[in-house]
Amino acid sequence: ITMSAAERVSARSFMSKLTDGPILRILAIRMAVLLAQASTFFTFASLQGMPLPPQRAAPAGRAHHVAQPPGFVGTKVCAQCHTSEAATQPETAMAHAGKLASDSEVLRANPDMSARIGPYSYRIQLQAGRATYSVSDGTQTISVPLLLAVGDGVGGQTYVFERNGGYWESRVSFYASLNGLDLTIGQRHGPHGSVEEAVGREMTPEGASDCFSCHFTGAVINGQLHVPQMTPGVTCERCHGPGELHVAAMKRGDLQHLFITNPAHLSPGDSVKFCGSCHRTIQDVHALGLRSMVTIRFQAYRLVLSRCWNPNDARITCFACHDPHQNLRDDLSSYDSKCLACHLQQPGSALTREHPGGACPVGTSNCVKCHMLRGELPGGYTVFTDHFIHIAKPDEPFPEENPSSSKHP
Repeated sequence: ITMSAAERVSARSFMSKLTDGPILRILAIRMAVLLAQASTFFTFASLQGMPLPPQRAAPAGRAHHVAQPPGFVGTKVCAQCHTSEAATQPETAMAHAGKLASDSEVLRANPDMSARIGPYSYRIQLQAGRATYSVSDGTQTISVPLLLAVGDGVGGQTYVFERNGGYWESRVSFYASLNGLDLTIGQRHGPHGSVEEAVGREMTPEGASDCFSCHFTGAVINGQLHVPQMTPGVTCERCHGPGELHVAAMKRGDLQHLFITNPAHLSPGDSVKFCGSCHRTIQDVHALGLRSMVTIRFQAYRLVLSRCWNPNDARITCFACHDPHQNLRDDLSSYDSKCLACHLQQPGSALTREHPGGACPVGTSNCVKCHMLRGELPGGYTVFTDHFIHIAKPDEPFPEENPSSSKHP
C-alpha cells in the first residue's frame, strides 16, 4: 500500500496517540518522519520487485565517507538536471549544518581555543588536520579526537566524539559572538565530581540518530545509523529521499513514477511539520516540557502559535518565506510582500477571502521588525527571530503558548 506524502507525515500525529511518555512521543515523531522520507524508495522498490538495500549495523569507528549510503547518488548527480538549485544550495547554512571536525572552518580559523569553567580547563585544537578535545582539572587530563562538528558556526558549533563505544557531546561549544568557547546549551552548570563527568554528555542511541539525521544526509536509513557513510550537511537527498530510483526512472523517461519525495507538494500544515521534524514541532516542545525563551529557536513550533496560522493556507508556511535552496535574506523589507499576500494595505478596508488579514495602522514596510521580534537564546549567545507572529507591545513578556487553545495541530 502506497501512502500519500500527506498521509506519511500525518502518521506522526497518529503515532503520538499510541505512545506514552515524552521520550516515546519524540521517538515516534522522529521515526515517522524518517519513514516518510524513505518510504518512496522502499515502497516502490518492493512493488517493482527490486532488491532493497542491505541492512548494516550501526558502526563504530571514525566517519570516513568512502561511499554513498544505500540508494543515494550524491549532489553531483542531482545537479545534472537541477542546475539552479544545485548552484545555490551548497552555500546555504543547512548545507553546512554538520561536517567532520577536521573540516570545520571554525576550527581552521581558531585552531587553538581554551576556556575554564569552574575547576576544569577545556581546550580544542586543530593540528595537522586532526581535531582534539582536552579536559583537565590540573591533575588528570582526558584528551580525545573530535569526530564531528555540528552547526555551521554562524551562531555556534558543538562537537561530537567517540568514547567507551558511544557518541558524546562536548561540554563546551564555540559561540561566534564570543569568538570562543563556553558551556554547551543543555549541559549541566553545577560542579562535577571528576574529569570523567566533566568531559561532556553521552548521547543516547536515539539522541545520536536524532541529531545526526538533522545535520547530515543519509545518517539514518531504515532505522539504522550509518555514521561512516553519511554525507556532511543537509543535501538534496536529506529532504527528497534517496535518488537512485528517481535517476533511473528519469533516464528511462518514466514521468509517471518519479520515485522521489517533494516536500513542496505537501499540504501547508504538513509542510510545516516536515520542516519541524528538525526545527521542532509543537509535539516536540510539549513532550520535552519546554517553555519560555528557550523555545525561540524552534521556528515551526513558534509559527503555529501565531493568530494568523492556518494549516490550510500555503501563505503561512516555512516555504512561503524561505527557499531551502537559498540562504536566508537579511533585508527585512524583502518579506513585506509575504505579509501583504494576506493583509490589506489600506486601514478600514473590508476583509476579503483573498486578504483575511486587516491592514496594519502603522505601515506596510518592514513588518517583520515589529511583528517578529528578535531575542537571544538563554545561554546560547545567539539571536533568533521569533516566528510567533503577533502584535508586540512595549516591555511585554516573552509571548507564550495559550494552553487552552485548540487550533494548533
